[in-house]
Amino acid sequence: TAGNSGSLSAETGAAMQGAGGDVSLLVGAGDAFDGGNLIAAAGSTLAALSAGGVATITAGQGSSKSLLGGGSGGAVIVTGGSSLGSNISTDTGGDIVLTAG
Repeated sequence: TAGNSGSLSAETGAAMQGAGGDVSLLVGAGDAFDGGNLIAAAGSTLAALSAGGVATITAGQGSSKSLLGGGSGGAVIVTGGSSLGSNISTDTGGDIVLTAG
């Protein structure tokens, strides 16, 4: 179709005198074959003088300025999948691959 494509947004909203809500994505487990994949990718473009979309992961800001604490930012944690296999030659944990453009 002509024109811009849609967008998808999921928010929990701000809390009043409470903790912020979580957003969780969980892919199903497999009992006979591989578990499902989780894939997130920013959009590409065919347009001249344009750039592909930016993928951003940002941990939460610790925005309290109190001297009692609360000003620490959240961590970004990246973990490869663990292996419970018994063959130490072939059963290994998942890699973490970072590739620059």
